[in-house]
Amino acid sequence: MARLVQNGVFIIRSSFDLYISERITDLVMSGKYKYKDIAVLYRINAISNSIETTLSSSGIPHKTLSGQSFFDRREIKDVLYYLSFIVLS
Repeated sequence: MARLVQNGVFIIRSSFDLYISERITDLVMSGKYKYKDIAVLYRINAISNSIETTLSSSGIPHKTLSGQSFFDRREIKDVLYYLSFIVLS
């Protein structure tokens, strides 16, 4: 499980995503909460990709609200298109 430093700041940025995923799993497995009872709020869109990827790979159902999913952003779609074009050429 991801560890916090004393002042509440995560040591490694990626540990934040793992902590969220593990905490959600713990809450749901306790039987006290369902996935629909939990929300993850963040202010920096730059971390949305890592959170979405971690939740997906952990099998945790999620929705991105009040913003775009990382993979739905035009610039990301463009990069993926160009990369697939290079690979397939």
